[in-house]
Amino acid sequence: SCFTLSGFVIDKDGKTLPITQVKKIEFIGDSITEGYVAPSDKAENIANNSYLNSYALKAGRKLNAEFGWSFNTVAFGGIGLVRVNNGDPLTMGERYFLLSEYIKSTDGTTRESALAAVGAYDYNYVPDYIVINLGTNDGSLSSQDFFENYVDFIKDLKEAYPNVVIFCMTPFN
Repeated sequence: SCFTLSGFVIDKDGKTLPITQVKKIEFIGDSITEGYVAPSDKAENIANNSYLNSYALKAGRKLNAEFGWSFNTVAFGGIGLVRVNNGDPLTMGERYFLLSEYIKSTDGTTRESALAAVGAYDYNYVPDYIVINLGTNDGSLSSQDFFENYVDFIKDLKEAYPNVVIFCMTPFN
């Protein structure tokens, strides 16, 4: 059932307590989350296909404006949970928990050397909520492979952030 709070009364000498901790939300995903613009896109398309128009930025800004929440986006174009289409040798399940950003495989970087070259994530930003939008770049793979990697990723997130609430989106396409 639902209820409506119409107001409250504070005692004459009473006062409300200050907010001591800002809620934090993190958006995890691929190019849809990051608002990726391909280098081949013409200048007139950039305004319609960029982070400024991504759902993560719009939702984060709205939560910040209305409730004072902090937001963060961890997203890489072409990344998936099973495979990647962007030259990065690591999947999001691996990439998320590292300090380093995207490393192109065209420079000779292998999966093993990418993992060895970066440190573990220090978890400075501990979100209260996580929104995951992954799967677009894994669409041609077996659903079982994707499912197993998705469940593992969620387990890893819950281990890193035991109190986080996770929202899993169905890929937009």
